[in-house]
Amino acid sequence: MGAPKQKVKIKIKVDSTVVIGYIHLEIGGRVSDYITSKVDNFIPVTEAKAHSLGNGTKKNVDIDGKYDVVFINVKNIEMMTVEGIEQTAGDYDRP
Repeated sequence: MGAPKQKVKIKIKVDSTVVIGYIHLEIGGRVSDYITSKVDNFIPVTEAKAHSLGNGTKKNVDIDGKYDVVFINVKNIEMMTVEGIEQTAGDYDRP
């Protein structure tokens, strides 16, 4: 098992889409530090719900829906909000 994590519910606007889901940070980690530290430029968003804003998406491309994971290119993030934080399983459960 890895280090303890906190599950952070976020809302991200990327281009013409809003994604709501969770990112997983080290306990006490800051969202801004996590985003800026991504040298590979992508962050996984789990339990994601994608909502097209309708402006700018190609016709016949439907991305609305629920996904186990969505990978977001941090260079395309226009806005992000933190909706809530909860602690998830990790080594802190060990005796």
